[in-house]
Amino acid sequence: SRMPDYVADVMREAAENFVEIADLQKKAGEQIARMTRNEAAYITAGASAALTMCAAICMAGQDLDRQKQLPDTTGMKNEFLIMTKQRTGYNRAINIAGGKTIFVDAGPGEADKLREAVTDQTAAIFFFDLYHAWSTSVSFEDTVKAAKEYDLPLIVDAAAQLPPIDNLWRFTQGGADAVCFSGGKGLRGPQGSGLVL
Repeated sequence: SRMPDYVADVMREAAENFVEIADLQKKAGEQIARMTRNEAAYITAGASAALTMCAAICMAGQDLDRQKQLPDTTGMKNEFLIMTKQRTGYNRAINIAGGKTIFVDAGPGEADKLREAVTDQTAAIFFFDLYHAWSTSVSFEDTVKAAKEYDLPLIVDAAAQLPPIDNLWRFTQGGADAVCFSGGKGLRGPQGSGLVL
């Protein structure tokens, strides 16, 4: 996607200053969270990196020793459920963190198949919001119910799902624990950026 001139201008202006990256991430995240009607936001190096980060958090949480151990997931829940019809090359971002992807052949109205795939090693469910999979996968709403029933995090990959703009809050307000977007594409920001809400 094309980046508007004003975005490039602001990037050039920002590049003339030194900044503490941790402070920038914190302040930018707070502002983006407010703008997108979300509890929190974090900027990443692309939507794929957002998926990797979410997978790592689901496995290691806030335990620094476990975080440093990744991608070795010994002693951690490391399996992530994804519906077969939502499979993309980007599901490999989960594997980078050390996660194991489990593909579940579950179509519309078949949330029980998702439930049956949950084990004591399931760390989360990933929902890839793909236009071509809407009619061949368990709905977002039914996936939320299944995740909540097992107290599992639900992560949505909505990298290219802008517009409509309300997708910036629709998934999280609808029950997802996190949603990942590309910073380029519909957001029209830097192509090498991403966003976790």
